[in-house]
Amino acid sequence: MDQLDEAILRAFADWRTPWLNKAATDLTSLGSMTVAALVSVTAFTLLWIIPRDRVGATRMVTAFAGAQIWVEVLKRILQRPRPTIIPHLVESAGFSFPSGHALVATVTYGTLAAIACRYVRQPPARLAIRLICWTIAGLVAISRVYLGVHYPSDVLGGVLLGIAWLLITSKYSKVAQPPQDTAG
Repeated sequence: MDQLDEAILRAFADWRTPWLNKAATDLTSLGSMTVAALVSVTAFTLLWIIPRDRVGATRMVTAFAGAQIWVEVLKRILQRPRPTIIPHLVESAGFSFPSGHALVATVTYGTLAAIACRYVRQPPARLAIRLICWTIAGLVAISRVYLGVHYPSDVLGGVLLGIAWLLITSKYSKVAQPPQDTAG
């Protein structure tokens, strides 16, 4: 796995250009704790106030907060050092596995897509919401490798853990969901 990780990192480094460096730096911020917290708190507030969707609001914050906890716990337990074979294009502190940006982006934007799609009836619009949210999460994940601050396996681990947490929070929020009014 180490050889594959290193080969992919070197390939990404070969593709670096000033324009892509700037784009990757901007994209990676969408998975930062600050931006993901703002997205989660905004979604929580809107869901709580406008449709009074307490379950959706709580799910949004629980998903984000739980993702942050998973990142901190796993990084402290596993303590995998960050890659050093290519220069980092952004400052990054702490350990490498799992990628916190990838995990948090997967959970935050995946949860946002799931909740938003509950309010949209048209299949093309639901597809667009999912594509936008999952594209953001995917670009955040790719940016971490491009920027040289994570091995690809760190990012893959973050995405897979994020999907697992997303499914867990989805399952338990459905249990608490009030029955839908089917009368028309």
